[in-house]
Amino acid sequence: MAVGERGSRAVMTAAYFVVLVAAAAAAYWRLPAALDRKVMDAQMRFLRENFPRPAGNDVVLVGLDESFLESMREPIALLHPHLARFLAAMMVGKPTVVGLDVVLPSRSYRFLAPIDHPETNYDAILLRALLQAKQQFPVLFAKTWDVESRSFRPILVDYVVAARPAGPSPVPGEADARASVLICADEDGIVRRFPDAQCQPDGGNYGMAAKLAAYAGNSQVWSGYIDYTIGAPLRYLPLAEVLGWLDKGDEARLASTFGGRIVLLGPIQAFEDRHTVPVELAAWEPGVRHVPGVLIHAQSVRSIMGRGLLQPVPPIFHALLAGLFTFVWWVRRPWLGGTLYVIAAAALVFASTRLLQHGLVLSVVTALIAGIAAAALRFGVQAARDAREKRFLKESFSGSVSPDVMHEILAGRIAPGQADRKRACVLFSDIRGFTRRGETMPPEKLVALLNRYFSVMSEVVHKHHGTVDKFIGDGLMAIFGAPQTLEHPERNALEAAQVMIERLGEVNAELAARGEEPLRIGIGLHSGEIVVGHIGSASRHEYTAIGDVVNVASRLEGLSKTAGHVIICSKTVAQALGFPQMLSHLGERPVAGHSPQDIYGWNPAVLATA
Repeated sequence: MAVGERGSRAVMTAAYFVVLVAAAAAAYWRLPAALDRKVMDAQMRFLRENFPRPAGNDVVLVGLDESFLESMREPIALLHPHLARFLAAMMVGKPTVVGLDVVLPSRSYRFLAPIDHPETNYDAILLRALLQAKQQFPVLFAKTWDVESRSFRPILVDYVVAARPAGPSPVPGEADARASVLICADEDGIVRRFPDAQCQPDGGNYGMAAKLAAYAGNSQVWSGYIDYTIGAPLRYLPLAEVLGWLDKGDEARLASTFGGRIVLLGPIQAFEDRHTVPVELAAWEPGVRHVPGVLIHAQSVRSIMGRGLLQPVPPIFHALLAGLFTFVWWVRRPWLGGTLYVIAAAALVFASTRLLQHGLVLSVVTALIAGIAAAALRFGVQAARDAREKRFLKESFSGSVSPDVMHEILAGRIAPGQADRKRACVLFSDIRGFTRRGETMPPEKLVALLNRYFSVMSEVVHKHHGTVDKFIGDGLMAIFGAPQTLEHPERNALEAAQVMIERLGEVNAELAARGEEPLRIGIGLHSGEIVVGHIGSASRHEYTAIGDVVNVASRLEGLSKTAGHVIICSKTVAQALGFPQMLSHLGERPVAGHSPQDIYGWNPAVLATA
């Protein structure tokens, strides 16, 4: 292996390892977590709409809605009689556990009404209901956070004591009927995470949902994501309807609705205690994802009582997955790399969605970005290397071949062994009497003169979209129409020849200033079909043209010595130009080694006048 190739591979390998480490680190620490959350939201909506899963023994949601609150005669702080009647209805229905997502007062309201009357002793009404209800089922009520005091709001101790569970608590080391109802949203304001200890200001492990599940027989410390794929959109029973069943003595309805179920009572209001979730969770508000907080607690209970909360796969798997996607770095063909990436990305998204169905959250964004970044950087590095190599070739060979030939070689359209037939016009020029001049001129001055002359002539040829084929001593061969195809190669060639005569005057002016003899040249033009390509041996070849057109053009240049015109062209050229008046018809002339040619000549105005 060549030293340069080994060095290039070492650079590519080092660059790959940089990409690999960066991708693995980004995946391990989940840098694009915001995008991952958006993808998870979309997957949840997809699964919920296309592969719905029932919630089994679902939570029964009872709502304190706007219509009920408007019908109350008491202030909202005095819900006591209605909560007592609700607990009475539950004692008929016999649920497993009841959660009250309502804020109970921190003080007594005995001063508002006579306490000796049973209908106005609000504290006694609720206390009596709590004491009676807890004999049949646990009753939990909400505790909320006070931002100003940076603590949970207190609840009247009478209620706390009255609701204390009658039997052993399933919550380790805790027999408190209070439970946090705090909800934790992500940075984008969407609630996905279960409100675990990291979310609770006091570090508590058991919020409302966890305690409800514990009393329903599923007690453990929970952490993870709420499973929004489980269950249909939640519906609620208006509290007024439940109380109506109680008033009618409809025990059968209460028993069938609440028997053995988890029951959660909470506010269902239009503008208060609302949070955004990834899916449409409220059945009565289709298309809305900004829902009452009590629905989030209900969905959390659904998740726990189903297969549990969604759990993220360990970070090491994300790192390995991102590293795997960086392997597109080694695919050299862009179309193949793109195809493999699309297939792998589709497989990854499919696998992630399937895992989500089974309770695992596999983040995909880092791996997808890692693949794109690896491919982009790989082709960027390769493009930089190719550009550097092409620049090197251009700088190395720009003086050996014409710009058009160099461009075609770098573009891969000219290769050794490749040949094409082209319609082109061939130009030959030669300096008159240069051999005699060379015999008396020092070699250094001779080379300097030729370099100056050929620089000017080459510039003219290139400006007219021609290709300098070669320099033959003091002669020049140029092709118009190859490798770049021209619409009118004869016009380009004749215009170039005329400008060459004009620019020769600049060179002669420089010679005259040095007291040297001016140069005189002759030019021959012929057009037709030629064969162009790389011609030569395996070790030495050049891009050139062969064919009868080349030979005739060379012979016509020789005729310019005797025909009295500096530019001689064939009838083919003149005909292609429409026999312009500036060309003088010189008739048919013999051509060495070829049949006679009908030729035309052109002289600059100063020579024609002379």
